[in-house]
Amino acid sequence: MINDENILLDNKIIWRGTLRNVKNVSEIFYPSFAKRIDKYQTKLQSFFDFQIVKADREILENLFFPSYESYIVSKNNYHLNKTETYQTILKNIQDRNDYYLLSIFDKHDKNKIYGGTIFFVRDGKVGFCYKAYNHQITKDFKINCSLDYWAEKLVFDFGIKNNCQFISHGKDAHPYIDNPGLCLFKLRAGCKPFSGLISKEIKNKSKLAFQEVNLKKLMQENNLFIYFTEPDSLGFFQKINIYYRDNFGNNALINEFKKIIEWAKIIYNINLYS
Repeated sequence: MINDENILLDNKIIWRGTLRNVKNVSEIFYPSFAKRIDKYQTKLQSFFDFQIVKADREILENLFFPSYESYIVSKNNYHLNKTETYQTILKNIQDRNDYYLLSIFDKHDKNKIYGGTIFFVRDGKVGFCYKAYNHQITKDFKINCSLDYWAEKLVFDFGIKNNCQFISHGKDAHPYIDNPGLCLFKLRAGCKPFSGLISKEIKNKSKLAFQEVNLKKLMQENNLFIYFTEPDSLGFFQKINIYYRDNFGNNALINEFKKIIEWAKIIYNINLYS
C-alpha cells in the first residue's frame, strides 16, 4: 500500500561511465550488447559508412538537422521546441571548438544520410549531446543491430583513441515515465546514473534541483515509471525503483531491466500496482 506522501527526487539524472584502462568498448558494454555489435559490424560496414568531423553551423545544417527533423521531431511524443533546440546546439558549438559530428550514410551514396550523433571531447571526457537515427533501415537490410548501437561503439572508440578517461552520456528528465528504453540503453552502454546535486564535480547546477513527486499520482496517471534513489558519496545512485501496472503487458522489458541492473550492480525495487 503506497501512501499519498511526496518523495524528494533529483529533477535530472546524469549518466557517467569510465574509459580508464579500457582498450575495447566490449569491456564496458553489457555482454549481449557488445556481442550484437561485434556480430553485425561487418554487415553494417557492407551497407553503411561513417565519418567524424568537427561540428560547425554548415555541417550541422546540412548533415544533422535534417536527420533530427526526420527521426526525432516527427515522433508523436516530441515535446521540445525545435527552433530553441537548434539555437541551443548552434550556440554551444560557436562557444567552443571541441564538438564533433558522427554521421552514418549509405555506403554507395554519401548523400543518403541515416543519422548522426553530436558529441564533445574535452578535459579527458567524451560526452554525448544529441543523436538522431533511422531505425527502420537496418531492419530493411535484415541487420539485428540498430545504427545507434553501432554509433555508440564508434563514438566510444573515438574517445579511447583520444585518450579519454570518462564518458558523459547526457542528462534526462527524472523520473522516467514515457521513455524507459532510454534508461535501459544507457545502462547497456556501461553508464551509471549520477546525481549532479550531490556531486562536487558538477560546478554548474543552475538547471538541477530537487523536486517533490507524488507516487500515488504517478501510479494513477501512468502504466510504468522509474526513478533512482540512494546516491553514494560520489553521487552515483545505488538503487533503481521500477513501478508498473499489472496490465502493463511487457514483462520482457521488466525482465531485461532485472538482468541489466544486476549486471550493473545496482539494487532494484520493483513494484506491481493495479
